[in-house]
Amino acid sequence: MDITIDLTPNPRSRKFIVNQKLRNGDAIVYRAKTGAFEGGPLIKHILELDHVDELLLRGNVLTVSQNGTGSWYLLETLISAIIEKYISEHDPSYTPPQVESEENEEADCPPVVPSPQLDIIGEILDETVTPYIDAHGGALKLISFDTESHLLTVFYQGACSTCPSSFGMTLSAIQNILRDQFDPELRVTIANPAPGM
Repeated sequence: MDITIDLTPNPRSRKFIVNQKLRNGDAIVYRAKTGAFEGGPLIKHILELDHVDELLLRGNVLTVSQNGTGSWYLLETLISAIIEKYISEHDPSYTPPQVESEENEEADCPPVVPSPQLDIIGEILDETVTPYIDAHGGALKLISFDTESHLLTVFYQGACSTCPSSFGMTLSAIQNILRDQFDPELRVTIANPAPGM
């Protein structure tokens, strides 16, 4: 089992890159407050660690976010041991049921309003910003685009959800790229509360 641990721009998050698939399909988020929901022992045991708040799984990457009070030295050792012990039992295709809870990140996330414009925006971001966000252990969910107000609403997941730069530099980059390639009047707003709120 090969595990590489990478820093992210968010000091509260680390990426654990393994040589096996952790998630098939879109990224998925698990939160300590809502639990593993039969996601298996790998998810359960990491979420039960002191200080761990959230996990984001995408491909062969597990991004772990903590509350900022834990020692990364200790957490990295414990998380690596859990991955090694339970990776063989992990189902990368499992998707937990929708959880009706105020503590669930998805409950905080407004429903997606599909539109042709949102599809085009998604394609532009997949070519420009999404690889950068993925590389830093985060994910960006497109919620809606209002054609009258030119307002795009997004929702950050993973390391991006608590990273101050996501709410400043990354947001500005997204807006500038989309103004250049899609709509010069476009504005971007974030559905998440700002970090620390």
